[in-house]
Amino acid sequence: MRLPTVARQVLRIVLLPAVMLAGFILYGQSIGLADVLMPVPEDRRLALPILISQGFLAATLSAAVACFPLAWLYGRAAPGVAVLITLPVLYIAGPDLLRQDLRLETMFIHALELASFVILLVGATWLARRYLTERRRDSHG
Repeated sequence: MRLPTVARQVLRIVLLPAVMLAGFILYGQSIGLADVLMPVPEDRRLALPILISQGFLAATLSAAVACFPLAWLYGRAAPGVAVLITLPVLYIAGPDLLRQDLRLETMFIHALELASFVILLVGATWLARRYLTERRRDSHG
């Protein structure tokens, strides 16, 4: 059952705040899961590469879980919605990056973590949208 175009647009707009909140929560949970899956050893050996890997894993998990639902729900607008999802994360984490008391390594890790989240979520959503579009076109003839 396909909804009429106006109803679909209204549904997309109404769901946008919930989708943004879900993306924010998803990223937070992904960070927690990455910390469990890749803990930093107590002796702090290899802490820098492990922390970088944790951030990349959290971004990858978030992108993998969110890209197809976003592409299905928002279609061509999905990459733009993915950018909107990253804004609350950047808003919350951004001031921490600009603190004067942070060490350079910590700033680098946080910046890399945030950049990978934005790039992977937007890129994966764009690829998922392309895939679904091609699949729809192939199934119609």
